[in-house]
Amino acid sequence: MRIIVTGDIHIGKRSSAIEGDALFLSTKYTWEQIVDYALNNAVDLVVLTGDIVDRENRFFEAVSPLRKGLQRLADHHVVVAMVAGNHDYDVLPEIVKTVDRSHIFLLGTKGDWEEQVVTIGDRKIRLIGWSFTHPDQTEDPLKTFPAEKIRQEELFTLGILHGDTQGQASRYAPINSAVLKETQGVDAWLLGHIHKPEVISAAHPLILYPGSPHALSPKETGIHGPYLLEWKDGEWQIQQLSFSPVRYESLSIDISDVTHKEHFRQKTFRELDQFAQELKDTERLEYLVYDVELRGESNYLREFHQWGADEIQMYGGSQPFQTKIRKVSLQINPIIQIESFYDDPSYMGVLARAIRALESGEEDNHFVNELKKEWDERFEALWHSTIYQPLSAPVDQEEKMRTTLLKECKRLFTELYNLRIYES
Repeated sequence: MRIIVTGDIHIGKRSSAIEGDALFLSTKYTWEQIVDYALNNAVDLVVLTGDIVDRENRFFEAVSPLRKGLQRLADHHVVVAMVAGNHDYDVLPEIVKTVDRSHIFLLGTKGDWEEQVVTIGDRKIRLIGWSFTHPDQTEDPLKTFPAEKIRQEELFTLGILHGDTQGQASRYAPINSAVLKETQGVDAWLLGHIHKPEVISAAHPLILYPGSPHALSPKETGIHGPYLLEWKDGEWQIQQLSFSPVRYESLSIDISDVTHKEHFRQKTFRELDQFAQELKDTERLEYLVYDVELRGESNYLREFHQWGADEIQMYGGSQPFQTKIRKVSLQINPIIQIESFYDDPSYMGVLARAIRALESGEEDNHFVNELKKEWDERFEALWHSTIYQPLSAPVDQEEKMRTTLLKECKRLFTELYNLRIYES
């Protein structure tokens, strides 16, 4: 039995941070690729875990490609099981009405758990799902799950649900992954809502967020694509397919040893190339978008600001896909001889002397004593606040105060030093 599971396609949207109107930027392109894959690779069941259609564009771009894809799958007798999410709770039922429903099942549209038993090969499969009926669902749908019935009827069961395991105060069907694991009689939970792919449990039961198959923004880094599931010899075989034509990546480059422009260009281009080289055989990749962080220790802060803005933006790459540098940020600490500021009358001198006092245990530093006094006052107020009564006091309050003040003094000193270098 071969299953494709995906969700959160948001048909109607496109990848951000890329200019142009190329077809591959649209999520409907990836949906069509998923349908093609299912038809060309003997897939028995396609599971869609909600938010297939994007709310804002549902009547303009989404209806036609989704309806056509579902009809193609039905025409080839591929079973499709789906639930509606917070984006498509209203439009998905309307689209399903327009296609051949002998092989297509939208479950739980009345806000209740609904099951459908289908035959795949010589095996009977129970599909059970719950759908959104409004954009906000603050109740945990698992509270009404028919656990006793499922447990008593021994049948291979797939649970399909759009919900949020990341917060019990969520507006989007808050669910508890521990409850999913403890539910007997369910062989796999296939979930939607979270765009980042995640296998919560690979053991029985399988608990899986397939994530968005098409990366939509620079926040959605890494591989994106549907999962291919195969049930063999009593266990799940899990494979994520790299389908997204756009990939966003954050790359950190240590430039501590760089001292001139040409070296900067060579090093950054080499590291960008090395990462892109690992993706060159990714069949469907059309565009790679980088956010680059320059990190390390150096006193060339001003130069790195300039080179990061000018030189690294010239990178084009030599791969079969296009590349773009979206953003360059700096996390560079200056190489500081802090003792050279002990006699400095500026704020940097005040901080340098405070750092020395905190490290050596001096007790006559006025600035440090004022910081400790304020710490004590704030901690006392926090400790006696009724809001935070369950809090426990640190075992070593004095050491906690010293290490925190030292860390913050060093951080502020570094910020001021960087500012001085840049303005000079």
